[in-house]
Amino acid sequence: MKLLLLYPPDLNVIRGELPEVLQEGIGFVPSVGLLYIAASVKRRTSWDVEFVDCAAEGLDHAQVRERIREARPDAVGITVTNHQLPDCLDICRIVRAVDPKIKILLGGPHVHIYPRETIAFDCVDFVFTGEAEKSVADFLNAWEDPDRWRGVPGIFYKTREGVLEGPPVSLIEDLDALPFPDRRLTRQHLYVSPLTEKKSVTSMITSRGCPFQCTYCARVHFGKKFRARSAGNVVDEMEQCLGLGIEYIRVYDDTFTLDRQRVLDICGEIRRRNLRLRWDIRAHINTIDAEMLRALKASGCDLICYGIESGSDEILKRMKKGITREKAVEVVGMTRKIGIRTLLYFMLGFPGESREQMLETIEFAKVLEPDFCHFAILVPFPRTAIYEEGMAQKMFKGDPWREFAEHPARNFKPPFWVERVPEEEMRALLDRAYRAFYWRPSYLLKRLLALRSWNDFCQKAKTAAHLLRKN
Repeated sequence: MKLLLLYPPDLNVIRGELPEVLQEGIGFVPSVGLLYIAASVKRRTSWDVEFVDCAAEGLDHAQVRERIREARPDAVGITVTNHQLPDCLDICRIVRAVDPKIKILLGGPHVHIYPRETIAFDCVDFVFTGEAEKSVADFLNAWEDPDRWRGVPGIFYKTREGVLEGPPVSLIEDLDALPFPDRRLTRQHLYVSPLTEKKSVTSMITSRGCPFQCTYCARVHFGKKFRARSAGNVVDEMEQCLGLGIEYIRVYDDTFTLDRQRVLDICGEIRRRNLRLRWDIRAHINTIDAEMLRALKASGCDLICYGIESGSDEILKRMKKGITREKAVEVVGMTRKIGIRTLLYFMLGFPGESREQMLETIEFAKVLEPDFCHFAILVPFPRTAIYEEGMAQKMFKGDPWREFAEHPARNFKPPFWVERVPEEEMRALLDRAYRAFYWRPSYLLKRLLALRSWNDFCQKAKTAAHLLRKN
């Protein structure tokens, strides 16, 4: 028996545009969520597993169809984020056309929020909510016995009696018990990032869950409870990556630095093993201190991504971000002084935000002097406090995300919170933000002086070209 796992194509990539999901510019990082599923299935079942990253390979529908024919799977598993739903359903229909006997399994953030809307599509056979490493393996072990499917946590499936669902799925408490993502299934040479001159990049998740209460956050499938892998387990995976020829690791934890001692232990273990590693993390500025930064620097961490979000203390308070401008200046400056690069995230269009406050954010980004900035217009995603507030205040027409989940259209426009500033003006301010930050002579000179290789120059030039075309 064979399971084919597919990361769906993004037609925006195929058209040469810059989708929101690639927030740091051109480049791809493997979807370790599916690679976790692959490793779990291989450990706990007798099924063969194949993985195809349609986005990284730039596959169009005809090429996807051919890959499915070549693989001849018994089941196809696809991960779905909100913006990928139309492409995902196209792939499901292609699978159906290739062989109606192939069973189609969907999971991922979108499915977790809208399981019943997703299972309603004729081309979908099974839906898995939550952390599905164990659930998918349990289901495949029960493949020949439909009477056991009802006992699989988080599953939704269709029967003659209607849609049935399994018991609620529980968060995985012991993350060390999970096998490492099976990166041997990937075409590793395809994965690069404009944030590093290294030619082979992967992603990694060392913890799940985030206890912060930011009102715009939509990471509902991992929950609020912070669960972390041990330092030894994390560094074992890093060492395995080096053995596979991977040169750079992007740690995609929501907040890597929540457990200070664990961070210090990971850094110490990297140094103890003398691993020649480059890596980056995401961090909350309230969890950072000088000792931690020095340990990160000494262990090869060369970039930290901070979500600053706004240059207005008033807006930060409304976001429930728990930070201030003053704290941001202190931590970003300390990070720079210790020699770690920074990427800062900012958003425009928060509820009640004025044009002047958006301009304040753009200027604050320049004051902080990070190496990279990402600006975006706030999108109220489903299951966030902002979306629920917008629904209550009738800021949106109907329930746009649920309507999209039921009737996905390629021309769907995510809802913005249009209150004090019109959408067209917010888009103009977004263009202004990118130009104001990236096209300053002082910044361009700084980036030129920081180039470390010809490959580094090529990556940065490609990113700059896309930013220029975008703005």
